[in-house]
Amino acid sequence: MKVVDSKNKPVPYLTAKTHARLKHDYASWHPDHVSKVLKKKSPKLLYQDKSKFDSFSIFHDALQESRKHAAMISENGNHVTVFDMGYLTGYDARARRQTSTVTLVTKANGEVITAYPGTPWAQSSG
Repeated sequence: MKVVDSKNKPVPYLTAKTHARLKHDYASWHPDHVSKVLKKKSPKLLYQDKSKFDSFSIFHDALQESRKHAAMISENGNHVTVFDMGYLTGYDARARRQTSTVTLVTKANGEVITAYPGTPWAQSSG
């Protein structure tokens, strides 16, 4: 897979549509609520089957941090940047745990397609 150095990568940006979707696409549960949920007869955490950032500000910080990291070019030409933020960013549904890793997928021009906590399937160990 071809790699684009961080210096040669376009600056990531959000379109209005993507911004609106990602701004409201984060986990609304907090660790203090988890114990209450687990006491239920059929416990199911909200978003347990979807990777979600803990807040939009974490996503925004990840967007800025992604500029420092190289991207891999996928078969369809999208740039995939995977990096560690150094602190917990959200819930990784594939690993079923909190994670500090972020995946950002952009078009070749830098337009953000999606972003989520965790790694893509190809990099997952599970």
